[in-house]
Amino acid sequence: MLTNQKLGIKVFYYYLSKRVVSGIFLLVVSFIVSSLKGTMVTKMALAIPLTTALAIASFLVNGLFIVSVLLILYGVVMSWINYISCEYTLDENAISVRRGIFNKKEVFIPYRQIENINI
Repeated sequence: MLTNQKLGIKVFYYYLSKRVVSGIFLLVVSFIVSSLKGTMVTKMALAIPLTTALAIASFLVNGLFIVSVLLILYGVVMSWINYISCEYTLDENAISVRRGIFNKKEVFIPYRQIENINI
């Protein structure tokens, strides 16, 4: 009897590394902007009132942080969904790959059509 198999945990880490890069980059940028907040406020205070400059700088730093955390959470959730929704079966003549939660896709790849495997 053929059984469906799940992907290894390394595949989840691969999906995760592809999805959270932008969120981590934005998080680093938010920390850099946070450390430069004082100089930003002093330069902005030359053109606008100090309280407005503080509000704008705080909004910018907090906004960047919140967006980066949301991007990271989105990446983790989507990676997990991709990971748990994929299974495969090896039979005598082909590999069968099933993917999807709502839109299920199934692909059959006969062994005779496989020309190259990259690991």
